[in-house]
Amino acid sequence: IVVVYVLVARDAVILAKNPDNSLKMQPLLAGVLLVGILIINTSLLKPMIKNITNEHIVEAFHIPSASMSPSLLPGDYILASKLPNSTEPHRGAIVVFHSPSDTSRRLIKRVVGLGGEHIEVKENKLYVKNIEQIENYVGAALPDDSSQDASPSKFGPATAPAGSFFVLNDNRKFGSDSRSW
Repeated sequence: IVVVYVLVARDAVILAKNPDNSLKMQPLLAGVLLVGILIINTSLLKPMIKNITNEHIVEAFHIPSASMSPSLLPGDYILASKLPNSTEPHRGAIVVFHSPSDTSRRLIKRVVGLGGEHIEVKENKLYVKNIEQIENYVGAALPDDSSQDASPSKFGPATAPAGSFFVLNDNRKFGSDSRSW
């Protein structure tokens, strides 16, 4: 489509500059025609490009809560790549996925455990395969006046099912994550 529009615009300019053309277009008229084509082009192509980009390349997300604080703050915007990746998400990666309890919602969490791994949270410390994990990205607790439900400071032990991931909020006392589902 872009090539067709470029060729039409090029032909319009060539036709306007040719003194033997049957339309007797003036250079000013050719310029107006070119601007008109560009406006139409922009109004038609922009939604198509946005749609293709959102569906296949990258998608923008707004961070609505403090569940991933301090890494992602409420009000932040992020871009998530939708390009095929040859590797599985690794421990520590931030991922976007459909909520297991409501598939119309998307969640943003951090991968802390891989399929088949033994996971446990004791006194707000994460243990994977009975080894305490160093997590510099974990946020501080919410203020006492928070209206959010606090997630448990103790979880497990549990084993992440094969082919799945165990995800947690960076702000462990905020919202739901794999400890809830």
